[in-house]
Amino acid sequence: SRIIEFLIYIILFVVLLITIFWHKINILPVSGDVMQLILTVVLIGITAYYALQTKQTVQEMKRSTKFEFLPIIEISGRHISYNIYSLGLENIGRGPAQDIKIYFPTHVNPYIVKTISTKYVPNVEYIKLNIQPSTILKLSEEERRIRVEYFNAFGEKIISWASIFPEVTIKNSPGTDQLKIASWWLELPK
Repeated sequence: SRIIEFLIYIILFVVLLITIFWHKINILPVSGDVMQLILTVVLIGITAYYALQTKQTVQEMKRSTKFEFLPIIEISGRHISYNIYSLGLENIGRGPAQDIKIYFPTHVNPYIVKTISTKYVPNVEYIKLNIQPSTILKLSEEERRIRVEYFNAFGEKIISWASIFPEVTIKNSPGTDQLKIASWWLELPK
């Protein structure tokens, strides 16, 4: 890219010199009209190149702005009692998360949350789920995922995923199953 820009500057300099000294030197066997046509085509090509570069820069700036105000929902969870699980959703991003739908493995219908504000307004949305840990743990690892779908301020869909794993602690008796969120990740808009 720098080589192309350097070549463009050299071409512009040569075009400038030819334009200034054309009538005095007249070393090329070309009429003035033909030379003017050639120089016009060269300048149109250079202008088109810079227009394309500017368009790409503007697109990159728009994309950067979108990601700067991206909502990022972090998913956490904990047991309140044996059958009650509290799922925590916190927006740690700089933009609001809107029209949030939470899909839990054993629930057919999604839980719906209207909006979770940005990280500047601390707000953790807790959803209490009545679940049987043993039922969840019978599912395959891929089926034990929580999916949270939401939209950013630009109307683009973002998905946060979380994996549910059994929590093993020494104090738990063998018959007591507990669940934990082991990892979470994002699917960003393209």
